[in-house]
Amino acid sequence: SNVSYDIILPAGIGWLTQLNTKGLTTYNYQFNVAANTTYDQRSSQIIFKDKNSSLADTLTVNQAQIRALVLSNKSQTMNDIGGTFLVQLSSSVNYETTIAQGASWITDITTKSLNNYTHEFNVSQNNTLEERVGKIVFKDKGSSLADTVTVTQSKAGVLLISEDKFYVPKAGGTCNFTLFTNVEYNVSILNGTGWITQLTTKSFNSKQYSFVITANTTSSDRLGQIVFSAQNGSGTDTIDVKQSAYDGGFIHINQSQTAGSLVPETDRATLRKLKIEGFVKATDFTFFRDSLPVLEELDLSEATIEDNAIPGEAFKTISPAVRTLKSFIMPSSVLSIGAEAFYGCTNLEGINLPAELTSIGNYAFSECSKIDTVIIPATVNTIGGYAFSNCTLLAYVKSMIDGPFEINNVFLGINANADLEVPAGKLSIYESTTGWGYTFFKRIFETGTDPDASVVLSATSLNAIGKASSGSVTVTSSSPWTIYSRPDWISTSVTGASGNATVNLEFAANTAEGASVRSGRIIFKVTGSGNKDTLDVTQYTNKYGDRDYETRQTHTLGSGIDVVFVADGFILDEIVSGEYDQIMDQAITHFFDIEPYTTYRNYFDVHVVYAYSQESGCSNLLTTKNTAMSVKYTGAGSSTSMSADNDACFDYAEAVPGVDLRKTIIAVVPNSTRYGGTTWMWSTGEAIALCPISGSAFPYDFRGVIQHEACGHGFGGLADEYVNYSTETITNEEKLSAQNWQANGYFGNIDFTDNLATIRWSHFIGLTGYSYVGAHEGAYYYGHGVWRPESSSCMITNIRYFNAPSREQIVKRIMSRSGGTYSFNDFQNKDVMQYTPPTKVGAATFDKSKALARPVLMNGSPKRK
Repeated sequence: SNVSYDIILPAGIGWLTQLNTKGLTTYNYQFNVAANTTYDQRSSQIIFKDKNSSLADTLTVNQAQIRALVLSNKSQTMNDIGGTFLVQLSSSVNYETTIAQGASWITDITTKSLNNYTHEFNVSQNNTLEERVGKIVFKDKGSSLADTVTVTQSKAGVLLISEDKFYVPKAGGTCNFTLFTNVEYNVSILNGTGWITQLTTKSFNSKQYSFVITANTTSSDRLGQIVFSAQNGSGTDTIDVKQSAYDGGFIHINQSQTAGSLVPETDRATLRKLKIEGFVKATDFTFFRDSLPVLEELDLSEATIEDNAIPGEAFKTISPAVRTLKSFIMPSSVLSIGAEAFYGCTNLEGINLPAELTSIGNYAFSECSKIDTVIIPATVNTIGGYAFSNCTLLAYVKSMIDGPFEINNVFLGINANADLEVPAGKLSIYESTTGWGYTFFKRIFETGTDPDASVVLSATSLNAIGKASSGSVTVTSSSPWTIYSRPDWISTSVTGASGNATVNLEFAANTAEGASVRSGRIIFKVTGSGNKDTLDVTQYTNKYGDRDYETRQTHTLGSGIDVVFVADGFILDEIVSGEYDQIMDQAITHFFDIEPYTTYRNYFDVHVVYAYSQESGCSNLLTTKNTAMSVKYTGAGSSTSMSADNDACFDYAEAVPGVDLRKTIIAVVPNSTRYGGTTWMWSTGEAIALCPISGSAFPYDFRGVIQHEACGHGFGGLADEYVNYSTETITNEEKLSAQNWQANGYFGNIDFTDNLATIRWSHFIGLTGYSYVGAHEGAYYYGHGVWRPESSSCMITNIRYFNAPSREQIVKRIMSRSGGTYSFNDFQNKDVMQYTPPTKVGAATFDKSKALARPVLMNGSPKRK
């Protein structure tokens, strides 16, 4: 320095002091640094500064910290079991940890860090019979500074048993084993009091043990333990004893064993029941099948099967061999059943498929005729063809598969009455999926529904005409039901109901070009069930419906006289087949095939009304038919009297527009070949002639009935000329009744005098061509007191001939009802007199028992409902 200066030491630094005095010529300085007893490095400054200016220079003094390694414990003692311990280290240096060579049984768990001085070490178990010592060295990386932890571990106390598990059958047995030990010990039995008994007394020098297991008389498996415990507390060893409650053979198979090695040869020929625990190999099934000839029950419920699979042909049996196996219980872990696994096991009475099963092989249970129930788990995704074929007793199958897959004849040949239960909402899928439908099962129903619920229809078939029409069917059911399917040309008033209901059907017109008869089926099903009833429906091509009419003839003379022909007791089939029209044509032909109707035919309008009945035929005293007009034979045997629902007859006639019932004859033809007929006549002009299709010979044929009832009574207003009481004289009451009707223009063919000058038809007497007209006693059912014009006529013998006065009365009615004027001269000019034997002179003798019933005479107008 060439200046004057001061020496300045920082305040508070007691560990740094100046030794010599400053002099201008003195430039060497000595400073003392005291020992650093801390664990931290330290630093300070000495400043040399000019007193008269800012000129200065600085000396920095750095001192290192003290170097130290301090352990919390330098010795650690461990028992033979081993474990972990902690070492606390205080260090001021960067260090490393070293476990001495040969002490691999000590491992460092924590990783060293300069900021982490707690170390954890693991000591493994000492299984040797010697004490062992190991060292852990903590060493400063920058010097020889080090410290050491010494670890001492005691030797093991040994209790070793040759076997630690025993499985004992229900009948009991013994457990034999060897104990290896280097310590004193105690023996105790846990949970086995009373049924596990030690046979030998413990001796420190005796290591062979035998325990007897008594018979298990309970219904449950039981577990016990034999415990060996070292008296010094160094350890225990335990034998587990499990005794089965299974009433039959019992074995436990480990991985190195086979079933054949555990079942004594002396037992194989007679062993009927066997339960197995442990590991069952695929090859063990060959032993079961081929070496246990009378085995009836095999329980593998607590076993594990190799690959979780019942191997193919496991119990396959081919006739004439007979498999005695009745019961097979498989583990819940089984995933697959191989092809033909149980083929031909005709004594197998049932099978429980595991809940996790995924596949069933081809013919797996084929020919197992005694299986009656199968529950297929939802996990199954493969079922081989014919898997349950010819299980003839199989009556119930429950499938839990959510979406069924197609299978090939899996249920071929099962019980014809078998049921299939399917998941809720899946009925239609199962019905339509190949292998599941009604080809195999009589009933299919959803879980939660009543399999016995039924839906019953009031009819099995229904026919409709070609035009738009309607019908109905009654449904009887105690359960909800739906219409499952129907033809698209039929609509229904409802699609389902919760119980009984009437369903109205609407048939669309069958009008397509070239239309032909079409048929279909309406299926009514119990909701969620395959139980159903079916209505077969047929629609024809005919254009007329019930109460429709067809005018077969239109008048060309006069104002027209309506004649209505309608038939009763004809069902749709008989109508659409043309039978109805054929009968109507015959009736019309017969009506006009007699004079004077033949000559005066052009005065008439002829109509055919169609009447559809629910049943074919005609009612009588013994049988009631559901027909449109309720025509019925009212007498027994050969009685010819008949009745009808007159209002219904009038309704059908009035289907023809403009009909005046007082001027119209309604000819009703019942669908019956029984001889009979009756005409209902009202004094105001209405008339209904009931004319069945008589199958009798002339003159009691259909023609005779039409001409007598419809032509004679119905339109002509003629009286019967039958003589039912040949020896009796007409009563005054009968005479008065007839005269009252004559006053209204009826009964012009009878009179109550034989005076030819005054008789009602006197104008015919002596007239050329009418010589046969006279007075013939016997008419109107009596032999005396009443006369008829001629000996024979339709009104007495059913022949195809009306006498002259009868013809005249019919013509008078024709002219009156057609708006014309009657004249006798005109009548004479047009009158056709039939002389041929079949009609008059040569008529066959009339069977009085064939006299048709008297007409029913009603005074006044009909009283309509």
